[in-house]
Amino acid sequence: MPVIQHTSKPIASRPVAEGTGAWYWEKPAGFAFVAGQLGKLTLVNPPETDAEGKARAFCFITASGDDKIDVATRLRETSYKHVLKGRKSGESIVLDGPSADVRLHNKAARDRMPGRRHRHNYHP
Repeated sequence: MPVIQHTSKPIASRPVAEGTGAWYWEKPAGFAFVAGQLGKLTLVNPPETDAEGKARAFCFITASGDDKIDVATRLRETSYKHVLKGRKSGESIVLDGPSADVRLHNKAARDRMPGRRHRHNYHP
C-alpha cells in the first residue's frame, strides 16, 4: 500500500505529563487510519535541524473517527522537538502515512503483557 503525503496545520498543543507533550493537528480530507498506526510528521522549512533530520514517526493516539490527529511525545532536547514546541497556528507539516501498526494483534499476546489483569467477562 503506497504511503500518501498530506499537509496539515496545528490546532493546539499542551503538556500531558512531566517532560511529555501532545500535539493536535487538522485531519486532512481523505486521511484514513486506525489508532495505533504510525505516521511520519515532517516539519516544513524548520529554522533549525540536527543529524536526526526534520521528520519523525509518531503513533496516532486519536480514534479514527475524530476530526483531528493527536500525537504525544517525550520532549527531548533535539532540534525537531524544539521547533515542534515553537510551532504556531498556520505553520504546516507534511504527514506521510499511515503505515505500520503497533497494536497487539491477538488475545494471547495481550495476555502475556506484564501486569495484565484477567477478567472472566473480558472479550477483546
